[in-house]
Amino acid sequence: MKINYKIQHNNSLYFCIAICLVINSFFFLISLDSNWASDDFSYVFGTKIFNLTNDQFLFLFETDFSRFRPLYWFIVQFIPENYHLWKLIVLFFYTGSAVLIFILCNKLTSDFKISLLTSILFTLNYSLSIKALSWGVFFGHILNIFLGLIGSIILINIIKNSSKLKISFFLVINFLNFLITEGAAIYLLINVLIIFFNKNLTLNKIKLVVINFLPIVIFFVSTFISSGELNKILKDRVMQPNKEYYSKIFTNNETNENLYYYRSPYAPRDLKGFSIRLVENLAGSLNLSSIEHFLNYFDQNKKINLYIKNNLNLIVFIFFSLLSLILILLYVSLKDKTFFKEYKFFILLFFLTLIIYTFIYHRKDINLALSLSSALLISKITINCYEKGKKKISKILLILFITPSILYASTGFSMYSQFNSIENNKKFNEYKTKIKEQIDIKDLNNDKHFKFYYLYKNFQKYQKDLKVLDENKLLPFLGKLHNM
Repeated sequence: MKINYKIQHNNSLYFCIAICLVINSFFFLISLDSNWASDDFSYVFGTKIFNLTNDQFLFLFETDFSRFRPLYWFIVQFIPENYHLWKLIVLFFYTGSAVLIFILCNKLTSDFKISLLTSILFTLNYSLSIKALSWGVFFGHILNIFLGLIGSIILINIIKNSSKLKISFFLVINFLNFLITEGAAIYLLINVLIIFFNKNLTLNKIKLVVINFLPIVIFFVSTFISSGELNKILKDRVMQPNKEYYSKIFTNNETNENLYYYRSPYAPRDLKGFSIRLVENLAGSLNLSSIEHFLNYFDQNKKINLYIKNNLNLIVFIFFSLLSLILILLYVSLKDKTFFKEYKFFILLFFLTLIIYTFIYHRKDINLALSLSSALLISKITINCYEKGKKKISKILLILFITPSILYASTGFSMYSQFNSIENNKKFNEYKTKIKEQIDIKDLNNDKHFKFYYLYKNFQKYQKDLKVLDENKLLPFLGKLHNM
């Protein structure tokens, strides 16, 4: 693969910026009936109460007991009280990520059409991005891909012409990315593919790989110094010491149904868990999960969910059968002597991200790098089919990918993860009325989410009670406040 270091067709870059802005503007307007949910209240308003209680404007360093992410918490304290303002900020970085994808893909493919389509399809894949775009405190994964893409573009420039300044910038950007969430790791793995598929290296491949992985080494050392463990969250997710605890939370006690548990972020790492997650991630990569969100909006009696539970094996069989048939037809349509050589990088990139998210992270809701790799592969196939005269196939592929987003948009993007954004907005509007009432601090425990918002809005009335907590570390403070 020969990397192109210049942006072809600057007009396409401007068009990319414009169309991504338009798409995300529609997303914002359509999803106005959304608001803070769940952990948003303790994170967003809890950090503000913490600073007020300790008579400080900000804190410089705070992190979790099990995760080393001080930059994440540093950012959280500045999240504005207004949900929609924060959503606009997150969408700005999401749009920026789409533009960076155009730049990166143009350097990798030297084809502005593929690059532009990849950027658009990435933007439209709400199956994989909706949670990060809608849940206030889930923003870290948007920043991960934004910084990860900047890192990859810098790496390509290092490959072209290395310098100490470029390498230093690369190390800083990627280390900062790890300080937001561990989701940064996958972008370093993508970089390895870029290194090994590039034919015009100015540095030895081994040296480039060492430079590439230095940020994660520095991160592990920092984590060890902070907690005494290299990466406790990874250890906990792999070893699953709290398996029984999460099983009780996510299992239906009446029917002993555990499918919801297997589809949760804490799903068991067994054959059933990996199989379900693989199907979910394949569906997400094709933007099919948006159809599930669309159906859930109308399925108030959960009849569709019940049908899926009762026919899960059949649905999985049909899904893989249709997927296999489509892949065979595409292969036949595109087959020529250079097929595997031309598609090797794109296929490997897709399977790398799919495998990492399925078996290492074992998640379906943070997979923005998978959104990138699937968009790039689909764009490559679509453009190639069009150029080879298979225009109907190109149109069908685009229709199949975009239609779920259109259906999902018709619901106002209301359903995501375990949340209903309309109900969240309704609840928050009730909160805004209730904060004017005089409420005994003990009675606030009936609704922990409201408790954080109420105490923030009425801090002057309750500051004496809050100062009694006498805690200058964020996470212990939030724990005490939650139980107060």
